[in-house]
Amino acid sequence: MSINKNKNEDHFLTLVKNFEAASEADKPVTFIEPEYLKLAEYYRDNNHFSQAHFVLREALTYYPSSSQLHFKKAELLYSEKKLEEALESLELAAIYSPDDLDAVLLKADILNDKGSNQEALAILESAPTTNDTDLSDVLLYKAMIYERLHDLDEMFESTKMALLVDPFNEEALEHIWWCVELTGRYEESIELHLKLLDKRTYSYLAWYNLGYAYFNVNNFEEAAESLEYATIINTNFQDGFLMAGEAYIQIEEYSKALDLYSELLTQSYDKSEIYTKMGICHFHNGQAVTAFHHFKKAIRLNPKNAMAHYNIGEYYCQIGQWQKGIDAYLLAMQIEDRNEVFYAAIAEAFEKQGELEKALPFYQQAADIAADIPDYWILLAMFYINQEAYNEALKVIEESKSCTSGIGLSLCEIVCLYHLNDKIGAEFLLRKFMTQDHTKIERLFEYGPALYHDFSIRSIITFMYPN
Repeated sequence: MSINKNKNEDHFLTLVKNFEAASEADKPVTFIEPEYLKLAEYYRDNNHFSQAHFVLREALTYYPSSSQLHFKKAELLYSEKKLEEALESLELAAIYSPDDLDAVLLKADILNDKGSNQEALAILESAPTTNDTDLSDVLLYKAMIYERLHDLDEMFESTKMALLVDPFNEEALEHIWWCVELTGRYEESIELHLKLLDKRTYSYLAWYNLGYAYFNVNNFEEAAESLEYATIINTNFQDGFLMAGEAYIQIEEYSKALDLYSELLTQSYDKSEIYTKMGICHFHNGQAVTAFHHFKKAIRLNPKNAMAHYNIGEYYCQIGQWQKGIDAYLLAMQIEDRNEVFYAAIAEAFEKQGELEKALPFYQQAADIAADIPDYWILLAMFYINQEAYNEALKVIEESKSCTSGIGLSLCEIVCLYHLNDKIGAEFLLRKFMTQDHTKIERLFEYGPALYHDFSIRSIITFMYPN
């Protein structure tokens, strides 16, 4: 096989050499049509567009009725974003080969780029398809037009159908990940990929997509298993190793995550990132000093590694060296100045040091950056609650309602009302909470320990949730 490949390469290089020699000498040399096509592709792929056009002009003088040459010219013009000229070449190609699916798909692409999306869809509706592979390609092109129209549900459905029609459509398998990411339809993705894997057991992309979907519905055990299958099938699939490692961290199987990260170190991947992730595993395994050295190594490899600086801050704060922790967090924040995790960590460290005036703006900034995440509003509200500034905490909770909602915020509100002697309001909200999600009620006493000893509060909880 390698011998044949070398022969083909030698023949092609000779072809290019002969063509260029003839062009320089201004001598007419006729090639057969497939050779012209190869030459045009070669020059286009190497961004020598003028030379590719020259090849096609020469070819069309000898083969003016070739639909393939007209199509190749349309492809070249499209790559140069000369959309109208590309459409003209496609019209000529259609004269000689009206049922060429590739030409129909390219025309749909061009119309989509022009903004004539409905016209592109109409063309695809009547596209000539003779087998499942063709139909799958048409459905995938439809999906891309729906994406341009911001009709994300139709984009998902069309890509899904493309895969159900032809599970071996690799491009559709890559695109479905993006569809799921945009639509959040993770449960449907799980169902779809389980079907696909019945037919394509050894598709690393299908296993990866399945694992990614499991990860996003917090089924980390299934995610880890699926993602590791992807790495077994494709031992160079770096995204699979990374995601599998993340899944194992979520289920606290740090040794398995370390094995995956160690494998990644042997590949040409960002070693600074890998040492950071290995450090996180060691940190959670109680090997803080080993973790610290991994973070330091990550920073030596890449001084701009924000997560490594952040985790060094975590190390220092764990051993009570709050100022060193703050310094490390600040370095991380200078690299990534819109990361709410860093702001919250700095705020907590300042609070632990008793520097409350310095802590407050960082809590506020964290909530501002991640306004749709309730956790950061809770941290800000709890900062005020811990200072017995209950009215200020209520203002924070009220402000958060325009951005997000969550169990923790409701519990914080109950604590504030209770401490402001609005027991009727606190008990009303408590009853309402108990009808919605009584399983998290223990968090109420984490936020407001005094409520645990209140007879009325305990009675409501016992009555509504006797277990």
